[in-house]
Amino acid sequence: MAAVLECGGVLMTLDPDLPEDRRAVMLEQGRVKRILYGGGLTASQMNWLKGLELPRLPITQAVSRREVQTFSANRFAPPCGARDPAYLVFTSGSTGTPKAILGTAGGLAHFLSWQRDSFEIGPGDRAAQFTGLSFDVLLRDVFVPLISGATLVIPPEGTGPAQPGALGWMDQAEITLLHSVPSLLQSWVSTELSVSKLPHLRLAFIAGEPLEGALLRRWRHRFGQAVRLVNLYGPTETTLAKFAFEPGPDVFEAGQPVGYALPQTRAVIVTARGKPAASGELGEIAIATPFMSLGYVNDPSLTKARFIPSPDAGDRDRGKEDFIYLTGDLGWLDPAGRLHVAGRIDDQVKIRGIRVEPLEISALLEQHPAVAASAVVARRNAAGEMELDAYYVMAHANLNNTQTTEPQMRAQLRSYLRARLPAALVPNGPLLLPELPLTPNHKLDRRQLPPIVPLQNSPSGQAPSSAVEGQMLQIWEEVLEKSDLGVNDDFFDVGGHSLLALRLVLLIEQRMGVKIPLAELFKSATIAHLAEVAQTRETGDGLVPLWLRGEGPPLWIVHTGGGMLWNYQPLVRALAADFPIYGFEAKGLFDGAEPQDSIAAMASSFIQNMRHHQPQGPYRLAGHSFGGLVAWEMACQLQAAGEEVSGVYLFDSSLTRPDDAWHADHSAARVAARDLSVAVQVYARFTQSDLSLEEGALSDLSLEEQLGRAADVMAASIGSKPAARKLVEGVLRISNSHRAARLAYHPGRHTAPVVLFQAEDDRKADPDWAQFWRETAGGAFETQVVPGDHVTMMAQPHVEVLAQALKASLDQREVSRSSAV
Repeated sequence: MAAVLECGGVLMTLDPDLPEDRRAVMLEQGRVKRILYGGGLTASQMNWLKGLELPRLPITQAVSRREVQTFSANRFAPPCGARDPAYLVFTSGSTGTPKAILGTAGGLAHFLSWQRDSFEIGPGDRAAQFTGLSFDVLLRDVFVPLISGATLVIPPEGTGPAQPGALGWMDQAEITLLHSVPSLLQSWVSTELSVSKLPHLRLAFIAGEPLEGALLRRWRHRFGQAVRLVNLYGPTETTLAKFAFEPGPDVFEAGQPVGYALPQTRAVIVTARGKPAASGELGEIAIATPFMSLGYVNDPSLTKARFIPSPDAGDRDRGKEDFIYLTGDLGWLDPAGRLHVAGRIDDQVKIRGIRVEPLEISALLEQHPAVAASAVVARRNAAGEMELDAYYVMAHANLNNTQTTEPQMRAQLRSYLRARLPAALVPNGPLLLPELPLTPNHKLDRRQLPPIVPLQNSPSGQAPSSAVEGQMLQIWEEVLEKSDLGVNDDFFDVGGHSLLALRLVLLIEQRMGVKIPLAELFKSATIAHLAEVAQTRETGDGLVPLWLRGEGPPLWIVHTGGGMLWNYQPLVRALAADFPIYGFEAKGLFDGAEPQDSIAAMASSFIQNMRHHQPQGPYRLAGHSFGGLVAWEMACQLQAAGEEVSGVYLFDSSLTRPDDAWHADHSAARVAARDLSVAVQVYARFTQSDLSLEEGALSDLSLEEQLGRAADVMAASIGSKPAARKLVEGVLRISNSHRAARLAYHPGRHTAPVVLFQAEDDRKADPDWAQFWRETAGGAFETQVVPGDHVTMMAQPHVEVLAQALKASLDQREVSRSSAV
């Protein structure tokens, strides 16, 4: 971070734990030109990073300690002027898109030097780095100790400020200085008295939320009077903090003042008429300082609306350059000149120190096709912490959908929001309402919205109503290592994550003989839902329901060459279709049967099973890679039988692959080493785990030893080594059979419309396949180039483009077909 500023660059920190959607928006809004990254990234994060078309520079530790000079305050002198851009940070936006704010070198230096000098921070201090990488407080977390000769102490992985071991780590690390938010203080004062009392801590800077008098008293009772608590205030737009207050022995009953302005800064309280307020009069807080940011990147109109000429510039004989920033906060100045904050003018709040507009979350919620209207409000819970409650009104098209119950829809919406928001901002609910309550002037009546009991505090232990639910409950308790779970508890809200989800569905299949797609957990992660899926599915037909909402002709998707369907989950979730989607799973993947080595035989078998669910056309068929070949053959056989096929959708499908020649020239054991290594990579990518198995480590082993090594790697995620061994054996058999089937296949001709979605990177390497399919097709043919390569086109962030293109093609075909009829 210091190096970027030293070189005169603009620093933008990006937290890899944010959802991929948000990371992508931040990179785009920030116009990022180069990426620096260090170690500790997961396999999925590294895959995402490699998929970006940006120059990347890994940060190594190649330089020895003896070659590094001591970092002194005098050495840090960035070669830029006070008004030159130095950093880019983000805050929430009411449209669902975060707002990028460009800060200056002078603004950053102004705060850092003030904090260092005012509180005598120096070489004896040890500062805890507890702030998330994409939060502007990180700048003061990191640079205050670095410019002061103090020590910046980074906690070990898994030790966060909200974790049970935080206080113990701060004690062991002898932390003397930290930045925090009242919500964290609230959790720390609730710990057992036997836990550390932080004897080394001398300075705690608090910001982001109101510092209530009751909390301050509890803090002093728990940790004593020795720690200096300093209440800071200042929006991101004016650079870090611009006001500070250190409470004395007398505590204000409500929120503590934010105090006095930093040097060369002042508060202006603006009335509703835009005039300066009198002392003690409530109004909007505006901040005047030469050290404010440069405004909002890509939004000059908002910058102009919020950074305005000072209303008292004439009285103070100031020029046109005297500007103030309208914070949107209500406040007043007391007779002593201290600033008090009385909340937001709009609905903007802070949750665990993260500034958020509930309208942003409401905007995201309303992008879900099942939601017609929504509201998100902030409330204080029993512990005094701010929480978000979400409400929604069902879209008319979903009102009569009896396939999805209210708990299942709630689980779907929570999963939808969880993929797009930081965990702290996922609201309680969402709660279904027949309509949103309104005031007489047609505004949302928040007082009429019922409080929502958080899921983790809701009554648990809902008893199973069937033997299937009982069996699943036992498996859940084993996987989650918890008891007192109920059939309506959400898997992810009670401690589940993607890696445990994989283990869960494999244990269900192993012990109950029922295949549950991982996609079902992202639709509604409850025992009740999974039991219903298990009881209503036909077993042994290779059909997997990937998406069950909506009506109309289903989309039928064929497995890839590895036999699995998990790689389609990102596409299905991004598509959010209003029609069912089913997948064909390969024979022999889990059941130990011999896999099929003929594409014609596979197509015939799949058609037979498909007709049990959809007896007549029109049929819509799709497949990625190998799956596209089977979909093509199904179209040929269906048309030969007189059935209508309304569309065939190929995702980077071809008869040959770049490594076919390599496979032909190597032994079975050498080929197995590559297939097993690739299989583990696929699992790692789509379960967001760090599993890996190097091809080179297997190439000199016998086939039996290779299978054992692969099973060892997969055992932890699957639940047992026997189950892992069974899976990797199936993957290897299927890979060999499907490779032979592909090389022996000669596509026939059909007249169904075809759309080939070709990966941009692969198109450059092999541009002739589109022409091959065009010449083979007997009807309309279209090629669409989408970003990514053969694998990454199906993963975030590229899959969003593919989903939009596929949806447009499907809609166009339905319109054309309806017009023809």
